[in-house]
Amino acid sequence: MPEVELVIEYSVPLVVALILGAIAASVLVYRTTIPPLRRSRRILLAALRGSVLALLLLLIAEPLLRLVHSRERPPSVALLVDNSQSMQLSDAGTVRARIIDTLLRPPLLGRLEQSGNVSAYTFGGVLRPLPDPAETTPAFDEEVTDISGALLELARERDRTPLDAAVLLSDGIHTAGRNPVYAAERLGLPLITVGIGDSSEQRDLVLARILANELVYEGIPSPVDLTVRSTGFGGGQRVRISLREGGAERSSSELLLEEGTREYTVSLEYVPGAEGSRRLTASVSPLEGELTLENNAQSFYVRVLRSKLRVLILAGSPTPDATILRLSLSEDERFSVHLLTARRGGGWYGGALGHAETDSADCLVLVGFPAEGVSSSVVERLRRLVRERDLPLLFIGGPSLDAAALRLLDDVLPFTIDLPSTVERQSAVAPVPERSTHPLLSLEQSEAWRDWSALPPIFTIMSLITPRSGTLLLARAHTAGTNEAQPFLLARRSGARASLALLGHGLWRWRLMGQASERTADFHARFFSTAIVWLTSREETRPVRVRPSREFFRQGEPVVFSGQVYDGLRQPVDNARVTVTLRQQEQSYQIDLRPVGSGRYEGELYGVGEGDASFEAAAMLDGVALGADSGRVSIGGTTVEYQNTRMDPSVLRELATVTGGRFLLGAEIDSLPQVLAALPSYRSRTEISQESRALWDWPLVLLVVVGLLAVEWTIRKRSGML
Repeated sequence: MPEVELVIEYSVPLVVALILGAIAASVLVYRTTIPPLRRSRRILLAALRGSVLALLLLLIAEPLLRLVHSRERPPSVALLVDNSQSMQLSDAGTVRARIIDTLLRPPLLGRLEQSGNVSAYTFGGVLRPLPDPAETTPAFDEEVTDISGALLELARERDRTPLDAAVLLSDGIHTAGRNPVYAAERLGLPLITVGIGDSSEQRDLVLARILANELVYEGIPSPVDLTVRSTGFGGGQRVRISLREGGAERSSSELLLEEGTREYTVSLEYVPGAEGSRRLTASVSPLEGELTLENNAQSFYVRVLRSKLRVLILAGSPTPDATILRLSLSEDERFSVHLLTARRGGGWYGGALGHAETDSADCLVLVGFPAEGVSSSVVERLRRLVRERDLPLLFIGGPSLDAAALRLLDDVLPFTIDLPSTVERQSAVAPVPERSTHPLLSLEQSEAWRDWSALPPIFTIMSLITPRSGTLLLARAHTAGTNEAQPFLLARRSGARASLALLGHGLWRWRLMGQASERTADFHARFFSTAIVWLTSREETRPVRVRPSREFFRQGEPVVFSGQVYDGLRQPVDNARVTVTLRQQEQSYQIDLRPVGSGRYEGELYGVGEGDASFEAAAMLDGVALGADSGRVSIGGTTVEYQNTRMDPSVLRELATVTGGRFLLGAEIDSLPQVLAALPSYRSRTEISQESRALWDWPLVLLVVVGLLAVEWTIRKRSGML
């Protein structure tokens, strides 16, 4: 039965005095009546009137009726069961899952339930309730172990459900999430950790790591370095390490094992075939008695590119700029460079400009071209070639440039010459600070754009230059001794076509004179290699670009995506909603990438199963579609759960220590009820709850007041009173 209390807002003596006064007034009113009534009837009428007045005065005092409930709550414990694939491993012939099954079955579970309330959960990637542990067996099939995430979710569950302790059954190998010790500190509960498995080395071969280039070139050998870990085997045994593409073996090597626990690095060589995306599988041959064969192989992807990008350089006249440019680009193994120089009387030094040369080119470079004497038909042919093939174009100025012939190329260049000039000035190049992060200025190095200030000066022609619409001004040429500046480095993308212009000459000085400083010794080669890659990169043309961090992930790893979003003016968009949908057979996964600034976005998908998958990305801003992207990714069959097979007691001990709990080995699991009972927090508690009710809100009180008044009025009427 609850305890009942009546609480009055105002002074109790004052309220009592008013009530007594109201009763006394009622008695005085009915002491003498007209017509005279019997004493009993006068007492009844006085009682009715006094009760009404007393009740009204009591309601004016705002009384609260408080009900106090108390009950005894038994202690509560949460069981967290590791549901990952590593629980299917066996130690000395005992499967880890069977040890957990011992706890989830009578009589041990019954002993726990007798001492308090038991809530069971499984965890791998996420924490899930296990409604009836005695009847439901966990699947032990999750591909990751996120102990940190499970503890954080349990802390949130504690806000909804009273808990006095928690028990964690795991091998302590966390393969996802943050360090679980930080989550345990926020748990606010004593945590008893039970180590499932053997902490000693098992007989096993593990292909632990693969180091390979994601981009390789057709026909050019590429190294693949493998790390193999051997534990528990004697010396003198041999295993075969192989690299396969599809069903064909591409490379192999033998490894002689030494006794004990060792790690070996094995280098294999992969010679890529035709360009495209290729899936490779590295494996180590099994030995008898291995703990598991699931970690003997790993797959990964490489992207095979054409071995050489063909760069065609056309020079308007013999010039050191063209010669030094060919030298710098030829030093980069990614490029095949062909230089043709126009003769004054017609024809070309270095060969003929035939269809084979132009049609096979991946990038066209014009150095002081077209010069005087170059046929307009040749210029028109180049213009059509750039337009029809969207051929990337790099333009470099020169003293012999024919401005009239150059106008034929106006629609494929990022600038126009409005007022030609022959006045030549020595100039220093200064990047535009607002564009410092552009790859043509940063050259893929932090603050490399500052190296431009150390470059020797070059030469510019003082023509009036106008950048075309959509062109980015990346650098200016400042005339020595004056405040004059004019556009120097211009970059433009229009659809799939890219063009770049350097409006000056004497760039050979960057290579030869730049050797005087370590900052600029390789600047010429770095800049023009970056320029060719930027011009030929088709990825740059799309407003929305979303890609996985790599094309192949191990099973259980999060699939990490990163993206970039730009508007129609090639400016980064920071507040778009970028959604990635990944489809794998009949399964579908979706994630919204989070913005990280400068038009960049990133996010991770967990729980994606084994196999190839396709993804689609879409960017929206205020309900308007900005663009889309798509691609493929593959999740391999080797799960991270089999990379480390030993139970880790150090993590489990630390989790127990920081929470005031205790660490138990799997063999000590029968003592769990006694260990729980010894915890100071694991005790029955008296829970007190209060319930307050305002009497003036009760309809029954109003009915009583009206009823008493009605009875009084009826008696008065029947007695002949007014």
